[in-house]
Amino acid sequence: MIRLHGYAPLWGLSDLSPFVTKVEVYLRLAKLPYELVPFSPEMFACAPKGKYPCIVDGEETIPDSSFIIEHLKRKYGDPLDAKHAPAERAAGHAIKRMLEENFYWVIVAERWRDTKAAVEQYPLFKGLPAEIVTSVADNMLHQLHGHGMGRHTPDEIETIGKADLKALSDFLGEKSCLLGEQPSSYDATAYAFVAHVVQPEYDSRMKRFIKTLPNLMVYWDRLTARLYRA
Repeated sequence: MIRLHGYAPLWGLSDLSPFVTKVEVYLRLAKLPYELVPFSPEMFACAPKGKYPCIVDGEETIPDSSFIIEHLKRKYGDPLDAKHAPAERAAGHAIKRMLEENFYWVIVAERWRDTKAAVEQYPLFKGLPAEIVTSVADNMLHQLHGHGMGRHTPDEIETIGKADLKALSDFLGEKSCLLGEQPSSYDATAYAFVAHVVQPEYDSRMKRFIKTLPNLMVYWDRLTARLYRA
């Protein structure tokens, strides 16, 4: 049984990290049995690279969502992507990079800086000393600034985020999934980030904007039904 280590459920999502959601979605799409391991500070202290997700698969521990998926493909086969041509996989890769390396920081800015929703609602913070909450928040803001996204104003970040969501919407078009009618591994990333915009109950600029993109809302609802309501 594959054991998936993440943080904690939040806002109706199985985990507050879109990268943990991405791995779980891939496991579900690939029909690989897995177990979500509850968070504990002791286990997190042993996490490779000091972050989640990571999986434990037999005797192997693999960190990082992309390396996890590559490991799963090598060990269990590639039922989602093998049928696609190189040019299709290249397009999926570009969308994946846009969401993970750029749009992720739009979400971080909204959650940790502009709405502070993560600080106020992060379940792992309950009962923790205020100084720990402050330390985690400060670390996220430091990373945000170091990346460069945190140097922008909320209006500038809104412009950046809207461009990414519009590009995703235009690429998806009328297709059921990113590369056609059946999901690929790239849908694990796309769905995770769309869900992390749509589902949280706090108000945000990205949530208001994504509701103006009907095909992304239909995409989210369709895959949610397939993954979690079946």
